[in-house]
Amino acid sequence: MKRLFNLDFGDDDDDVEEDDEFGNLFNEYTSPHPPKVPALAPKEDNVVIDDNICELKHYVRQGPTPQHFKNAGHTKVYTITRTQEEYPSVSHTWHCSGTLLRLLDSMNPDNLNLFQEIWRRGQPVMASNVADKLNPELWTPESFSRDFGETRTDLVNCMTGKRVPNQLLKKFWDGFNVTSKRLKDEDGKPMLLKLKDWPDSEDFAVLLPNRFEGEKTISVFLLK
Repeated sequence: MKRLFNLDFGDDDDDVEEDDEFGNLFNEYTSPHPPKVPALAPKEDNVVIDDNICELKHYVRQGPTPQHFKNAGHTKVYTITRTQEEYPSVSHTWHCSGTLLRLLDSMNPDNLNLFQEIWRRGQPVMASNVADKLNPELWTPESFSRDFGETRTDLVNCMTGKRVPNQLLKKFWDGFNVTSKRLKDEDGKPMLLKLKDWPDSEDFAVLLPNRFEGEKTISVFLLK
C-alpha cells in the first residue's frame, strides 16, 4: 500500500479505493469540526438484557496448568462408612458435611494414606491431641512473651486487614488471652491481631530450636 491517509506516495491505482477509506476516516477525526456522534437512546424499562450475550471464546492459558490445580479437583464429600471400610485402623471422624477430616490419633502411622488422599485434593485435615506430643511449657503465650517479648515485628489487625508495623512481640503475646492488654485502634477498641510472617520458615529452627524439634516430629509425619 503506497497511499496512506490520502497522502500520495506513488501511482499505484490498485490501492486507491481501499486507501480512500482510511483517508476519509483520518480526515473526519482530524477535522476541527469532527462529526457528531448520535446520542444513545434512553434505556427503556421493558428492555431485556441478555446476560449470556458476552462469552469468553478462544481462551488459551498462558503456560501450563499448575500441578496442584490438576490434583485438587472439586471438593469431595466423604462418609464415615466408606472411609472406615477403607481405613479400618485409622480413628477419625468427618465434619462440615463430610469435607473436613479429623484424625483422632495424630501419631497413628496408619493415618498417612488417608491423610494424603484428602490433602492431595486440597481439602483440610484436622489432627486432634497434637499438643500431647509437645512440651506444653514451650507453647504458651507466656513462654513466647518471656523468650521473644523484646523482638519487634509487624502485626496485622484482622478487623481491618491493615498492618501494624514494628511492634514488640510482648504486646501481642500478653494480649493473646487477655483482651485488656491488647493494642487498641484509633477508636480505643482492642484490636484482633495476628503475627505477620514471624518467624519465617528459614529462621524457625534457629530462633526456636527447642520448639522446632517437637514441631518437626509432627510435621514430618504428616507431610511425609
